[in-house]
Amino acid sequence: MRLKGCDLFLIAIVEHQSEVCYDMAFRLLRYIVMVLTDYESEQEKRSPGITRTKEFRYPPILPIVYYEGTGRWTAAQNFRDRVYLNDILGQYIPDFQYIVVPVASYTNEELIEKKDELSLIMLINKLRNSADFKRLKEIPEEYFEELSEKTPQYLLELIGKIIAVFLYRLNVPRPEVERFTDQIKGGDFQMLWIF
Repeated sequence: MRLKGCDLFLIAIVEHQSEVCYDMAFRLLRYIVMVLTDYESEQEKRSPGITRTKEFRYPPILPIVYYEGTGRWTAAQNFRDRVYLNDILGQYIPDFQYIVVPVASYTNEELIEKKDELSLIMLINKLRNSADFKRLKEIPEEYFEELSEKTPQYLLELIGKIIAVFLYRLNVPRPEVERFTDQIKGGDFQMLWIF
């Protein structure tokens, strides 16, 4: 994206959690520092000295926690809330908030409306047992057809790997998981509900 004649970067850091992590704000702060350090290094390689100029700006970073648990997320979402004396020294403490995406709070219908790759991963990730898996039969074929048409091959392979992890978690036998993920990699989403 370009803004006022310059490139604009928005970097998203996505962290997956199945349980509430009370130190998530500090973990994300470390990730942010690593990303900005890497960004600074890349900019210096392209234009030595650029980061020491008045005009240099770091890209905004959007920290997101993809929460897969079923309970409510209760950890502080602002780093400053995890620091002593934040009411007195608040202006000297890093101040950012992260977004929590609670997977369990989305209905299957809301996810199906999105018709994208992330919604499929979220649908599969919501499965807790084989009975939940059978409910995938209720998903309209058009949803899978649209995914099959627009999803690039490299992403199909990545989705297949992610879904395999979820299915192993449900104790689906290895041969069935392999057959299932082979169909995803081949873009054959219509066979997803066979189990």
